[in-house]
Amino acid sequence: MKRFNFNLGTKVQCTDGQCGNLSKLVVDPNNGYITDIIVEKGFLLTTDTVLPITLVENVTDEQIYLSIPSDDISRYPAYRVTEFEEPAEIPGQPSASVISPFGVQTITEPAVPMVKRKISQGIEAGRQVIDAGMTVRNDEGIIGNVDRVIIDPITGKITHIVINKGLIVSNLTIIPIAIVESIYNDGIFVLATDQEIEQFPAYDPSLNLML
Repeated sequence: MKRFNFNLGTKVQCTDGQCGNLSKLVVDPNNGYITDIIVEKGFLLTTDTVLPITLVENVTDEQIYLSIPSDDISRYPAYRVTEFEEPAEIPGQPSASVISPFGVQTITEPAVPMVKRKISQGIEAGRQVIDAGMTVRNDEGIIGNVDRVIIDPITGKITHIVINKGLIVSNLTIIPIAIVESIYNDGIFVLATDQEIEQFPAYDPSLNLML
């Protein structure tokens, strides 16, 4: 059975013509199901729109075909990411006040490190986003970056992820979703060693027919 090959960055076609490019995929990290696609429109001032996966009628390596006209895209939520910093939680280091001859004074604690947080707007809480170039890691370090995602068109579940292990020349490897332990804000973590990753096949579009 043929699988849907979501080539991140490919063109998106509405019923009345081209309406953007595939920017990202929205996944439920608890079960691996793709719930939405994010379509990018524009050149300098781009906008990202979250569209349910049910609007996808067909997928090829060059095009993604939707069942709606381009004017309908504005009816769906925009996708935005807000980044901010907040103090890291350090157990056992609460702030404290003491009474001294000079009045109540706050004890100066060591400088608290700050951590960056991201809030994604336009997608359901608990969902994660997969985009092109997302880092893929294992216990030994970085093994590559996401190039594309393959899903079962009937269930909408990810079956494989294609990663690019090359720095200058593309070196595409296809890995099964079964070895993915987690998908989080900035990357994907897999349960496979570098040696095991080397045993997976190079990506070939014809593999879509038999995976």
